[in-house]
Order: sequence, then structure tokens, then C-alpha cells
Amino acid sequence: VDDKPVFLSGCAQDELNRFIISLQKFLNISLFDRMIVSYWKDDVKEVDTIHITKIPEAIINRKWKDDTLVFDNTISTLDDFRKKWILPWKETWISRFSSLHQTS
Repeated sequence: VDDKPVFLSGCAQDELNRFIISLQKFLNISLFDRMIVSYWKDDVKEVDTIHITKIPEAIINRKWKDDTLVFDNTISTLDDFRKKWILPWKETWISRFSSLHQTS
């Protein structure tokens, strides 16, 4: 993620996609599924993922606390990457679920 224009040839893009696809297979994860949110699971000190449709349930069941850290992959600049990539979920686009959290 860099906000400076860089020419990336079609061949380089294809090779990058092949690498990511092979990495997905090796790790048995989906890196292209934008419905998956990665977060820091503090109780076990590891990164975990959750499908976006399961977030309200995680909030209700208190598996997510106000300070649960998420990886915000919607950022688009190097500065945002440095400052905003990992934030408490209430400071990200996921905060739209906060009204549900307050009623639980």
C-alpha cells in the first residue's frame, strides 16, 4: 500500500495473484474474501478471523470487547497503513455494529 504511483506490468500482477493463490492454498485461508475480518484474539495472543455476518453474535456473546483490535484492510494509503491498519473495532467501519453492542 503506497500512495505514490508505480507502474506494475500485467505480468507482475499475474505473478502476484499466482503467489497469493498459492499462499491461500498453503495456509488453507481465503485472502480475497472481503467478508472475512481479521482480529487480534487477545485471550490467546493470536490473529483470528470472523465472517462479517457473525460479528453481531460475537458482540452479543461478548467475544468482542470495546478494545478488540481489528485489521482494517479498507485503508488505501501508506500513511493510513502506518496509523490506522490495526485499531479497536469501534474506531473502524465495523463500528456500525456499536448500537447492537449497547443493547446487549
